[in-house]
Amino acid sequence: MGLPWRIWPHIIGSVLIAMLVYPWIAWTQPVAAMASGWMDPVNLSQSTADSTSPAAVVVNGRLHVVWEEDGQLYHRYQTDTGWSATVAIGSGSEPALAADGNGQLHLVYVDVFGGNAEILYRSWKAGNGWTAAVNVSRTTAASATPDIAVSSDGRLHVVWVDDALTDPWVFYAASSDGLVWESSPVSDAFGTGPQIAVDAAGRPHVLWVEPYSFDDPLEVFYTRWTGSEWTLPEDVSNTPTANSIKGVLVLDAKGTPWATWQEKVNGRWQVWTAPRLTTGWGAPSVLAQAGKDLMEPVLAAGSQLVQAWVISDTLQVRWFDSRWGVPETIWQDPDGITQPVLAPDTSGDVWAVWSSPDDTGAGEIFASRGRWMRFRLYLPLHVRRVP
Repeated sequence: MGLPWRIWPHIIGSVLIAMLVYPWIAWTQPVAAMASGWMDPVNLSQSTADSTSPAAVVVNGRLHVVWEEDGQLYHRYQTDTGWSATVAIGSGSEPALAADGNGQLHLVYVDVFGGNAEILYRSWKAGNGWTAAVNVSRTTAASATPDIAVSSDGRLHVVWVDDALTDPWVFYAASSDGLVWESSPVSDAFGTGPQIAVDAAGRPHVLWVEPYSFDDPLEVFYTRWTGSEWTLPEDVSNTPTANSIKGVLVLDAKGTPWATWQEKVNGRWQVWTAPRLTTGWGAPSVLAQAGKDLMEPVLAAGSQLVQAWVISDTLQVRWFDSRWGVPETIWQDPDGITQPVLAPDTSGDVWAVWSSPDDTGAGEIFASRGRWMRFRLYLPLHVRRVP
């Protein structure tokens, strides 16, 4: 029997070198490999109240999180020495958060204003704190589920659902200063759960969920602003006989729109993800596991596209580098994980933030940081004698 092969690993910077060694010979050849690691989660809320609905963004390399707690909104962020104190913003629910290039936070949320549920806006900057609330929606009917994006020129873009008309309708508003807002309904967008992203030209892209007719299953739809009008809605999920819910939209570094959503297949929830190509929406990548439901998918576009979802009591993640990588576990909690969000920064780090119940059943807000890295793995190329 010959002597066994052995692998000798060595890391130089971000390069992983593995030598396959047999008594006197070794081979080397570079191939691509990926790896990441996630830190133990930090409890940000640390409250006896029910903490839910986290929104997160990274500003100047520091994570900021806003969440809801018994009808109030709270804010906490990284500092040079750890974490800031928890700051009460005011009453509200359903927060959504974005940041501009000057390090300013932009927050939209739902609160009762003049006896009606409205979409309100506030901003925050280090040293200044939170500004007073401004009414964005200004309608006579209930407004809900806002989302916000900021274009490179600092212009603010907000979407939400409003019941001002017969059916729920997606509304869009924009502002250059956060004080004066211009709003109007998005053409033919009669649905819920709107998401917004803005391209390099400052034009908004919008995703939402809507049935073709009242009794039909839900579908995921998409439109974008051309500069003069909204394009005709495109059916992203394109499965009229199956429910498609919880759509999420991002634009990657090249400006390509990506959508992910939950798809009901044979009684189980799967996670479907697709890019919008020049010819339309591409074939979806499908995440599924026999006998399991994959829930609450989210996407983020930093240095790499990253996706997370919940399966049973586990939060999982995968990275995209010309193709989707193997799923990894961020954290497992036997009490459950809900409402995950992702917040990438420019260094390659990504923060995952979510809510998990404590021993009393009240939600707590947790955060964990991970990093995508590409290694070079050296495998057989030539033979040389090893002394």
